[in-house]
Amino acid sequence: MEDDPSGDLPRVAVMPAEKVTIRPNWDVIGLQGTGSHDVVVNDVIVPEEWTLIRGGPPTLDRPIYRYPAVAFRRRMLLLASGLRVPQ
Repeated sequence: MEDDPSGDLPRVAVMPAEKVTIRPNWDVIGLQGTGSHDVVVNDVIVPEEWTLIRGGPPTLDRPIYRYPAVAFRRRMLLLASGLRVPQ
C-alpha cells in the first residue's frame, strides 16, 4: 500500500467467512482446546476500507471505537463468565 501509515503495526483485513478456509492441522497435545488452526485465503482482494491498523489510531471517530479493545474484551469475558466487573 502506498504511504502505509502502519509502521511496524500489523494491518488486519476483514472479509466474508466464505472466502476463508480453516485448515484443522494443529494436532498437538495440550492445545486442542485453543481451537488453533491455519487460516487459508487465496485470490481475495480486500479493499483498503475493509482493513485496519491494529493498535493504530481509530479511523471512525465515535466513542465506541475509542474504547480500548483489551479492556473492553476483559470486561465482556468477566460478564460472560458471571464474575463481577471491578470498577
